[in-house]
Amino acid sequence: MLDSDMTEFVTDKNGNVLSLQEMRDFFISGKEMVINTLPGFEDS
Repeated sequence: MLDSDMTEFVTDKNGNVLSLQEMRDFFISGKEMVINTLPGFEDS
């Protein structure tokens, strides 16, 4: 899922991009999520 500014996206620990529903499920169950920043936006 991309954030509203389209500079970051969320994946599971294996690098699979998560949907909003998957993010909710991961949050509720305490599973690890990774926030990835797109190249060129690291300092934003």
